[in-house]
Amino acid sequence: MSDSHEFIWDSNFPLVRLKGNGVRAFLNGQTTADCLTISEKNIIKTCWLTPTGRVKAILEIYFDQDCADVLVLSGNYEDLVSGFEKVIFPADDVQV
Repeated sequence: MSDSHEFIWDSNFPLVRLKGNGVRAFLNGQTTADCLTISEKNIIKTCWLTPTGRVKAILEIYFDQDCADVLVLSGNYEDLVSGFEKVIFPADDVQV
C-alpha cells in the first residue's frame, strides 16, 4: 500500500466566522438549511446554491450565541466570502 495517497479528511478546511444578531436569518436565506430552528452547539450540514439551484459549496455550520462558524467542506472559499459580502445589508446585522 502506498503512503502517497492524500485523503480528503487529511486536508485543512477554510472557516468563515459570521457575527451579529441576524446570523441565523441571514444563513437561513443563503443556504439550504433551516437555520432558524437549530439549537446552539449543534452542527448542521448544508449547501450554498447559485440562484439557479446549482451547488456552489458544501458547508457545515456551528451556531454559538450570535455567531456562526461556517466550515467550507467543498467549494471555493473566496467565492463564498465574496458572495456573502455582496448580499449582506446593514439591516441584516451580520459581519464576516
